[in-house]
Amino acid sequence: MALISKSFIAYGLIPAVALGGLVLARKHFTDSPHILGVSQVMEEGKPLGDYAFHLTDASGRLVTNQDFLGRVRLVFFGFTHCPDICPLGLTKMGEVLDHLGKDREKVASIFITVDPERDTPDKLRVFLENFPRDFIGLTGSQEEVSAVVASYKSYAHKQPSDSSGGYGVDHSSFIYIMDPKGAYKTHVMLDADAETIAAQIRKNLF
Repeated sequence: MALISKSFIAYGLIPAVALGGLVLARKHFTDSPHILGVSQVMEEGKPLGDYAFHLTDASGRLVTNQDFLGRVRLVFFGFTHCPDICPLGLTKMGEVLDHLGKDREKVASIFITVDPERDTPDKLRVFLENFPRDFIGLTGSQEEVSAVVASYKSYAHKQPSDSSGGYGVDHSSFIYIMDPKGAYKTHVMLDADAETIAAQIRKNLF
């Protein structure tokens, strides 16, 4: 895929997995190489996942958690300037949908930017043209996005700007699986087999 063009290390994305991902996994989840244990993670009485988010999709429409009730959610955090991890994650989600066949209609595949400063709805729309057309891109204000990232116990950290004014964003690289009520079920690593992920979705949610 043309979008996958730079090395992980050059853009600081290995720290996103090594720091953000491992911190999240060690602190909140059970150990497993690919599919992590199903559990209801609690923090101050609130389960993982934001039940009341308000974001904007790639068409500029306001989207809330209510729009996805009744559908399984696959949620991935990233940004449109991401050279490797994000295209890999969304490609994996597309493979999972292919394995689900007709059941893909029961799934909302959601890409939430961690870089709302640059990722306008138009930028999301153009970026997502490289992936299945039923993918949903969401952005918002920095405050709105940060709240959702925190509610998923995910990780995102803006890197210092380079000499040209560009910057990267370190971020976790999990695919979260949420049930039709929006409750967390599990999350998977990007090296997990797509067919195995699809089977996990069917086993737990359908």
